[in-house]
Amino acid sequence: MANVQTGAWALYPLCILLAALLAVGLFGLARRRGGAGHAVPAWQMAVLVPLASFVGARLLYVLFSFDVFLYDYGLAAVFDPRAGGCLMAGAVAGACLCAALLARRAHAPVGASLDELVVPGLAALALCRLAEVFTGEGIGSVVEREAFCFFPLAAANQYGEWNLAVFVYEAAAALAILLAAARMKARAPGERFTTALLLLCCCQIPLENLRSDNCLRIGFVRVTQIFAALAILSIVLLRARPRGRRAMGRGALAVLLCAAGIGVIEWAQDKTNIPNAALYAAMIALCVVMALCARQAPDRRDT
Repeated sequence: MANVQTGAWALYPLCILLAALLAVGLFGLARRRGGAGHAVPAWQMAVLVPLASFVGARLLYVLFSFDVFLYDYGLAAVFDPRAGGCLMAGAVAGACLCAALLARRAHAPVGASLDELVVPGLAALALCRLAEVFTGEGIGSVVEREAFCFFPLAAANQYGEWNLAVFVYEAAAALAILLAAARMKARAPGERFTTALLLLCCCQIPLENLRSDNCLRIGFVRVTQIFAALAILSIVLLRARPRGRRAMGRGALAVLLCAAGIGVIEWAQDKTNIPNAALYAAMIALCVVMALCARQAPDRRDT
């Protein structure tokens, strides 16, 4: 049972720490099995990347809720992790940027360094998602059918109400992508990373739509969905680049049209009486189309 207990918020930072340690452990294990030949020192990746991930997650949250810190919490609360929260998109961006900079500094392939983050990062993400059970976040609408009121399909709050356990679905998606990425045979440096990121973003858009908690929004669109669409667009452009500008333009146009369609669906869910099941199915279909736009493998030249 996933009840939110009084004082359970104190357990969430501990889970974040355990997630970071899990990522470091998996990274070290992979380095040991892979042997020598890595230009970026292991200690730099193991220490600086998790730190950059946390900083990025916190920084992005503060930027998109700056008025709350300015007028309610106070600017000093920016450095207090108990005030507000973090954004997954910032965590991914911080980790990737740090790994890329370390690789450039060591004159190592950036794509290969990013590939090293896939399995540890997804494992840590899955644990962080599951830890949301202690915060009361990561939930969806109220489950009306009593037959579906059980964990892990739903989670009960302190009032005994059952809501969709979206955080469990997000953790399951991260683990499924981890298994797929670990088994894939990459044909070029960075392909494992871009594939994992593409799948994660395409899953995150509809899963984020299920959430009814205090997620940050711009209008009726969730901030995480916007960053997921931008990441998909970047991957599409990267993979279409070897085929020329025309292919890049077609791919970008397709992604932008799909993203616009998802925005319309978000609006329709709030403003129309169209069944949510039909709108949700249409959103998933658009995410599949975006994923197919990036099905072409990246160029063999390291990016």
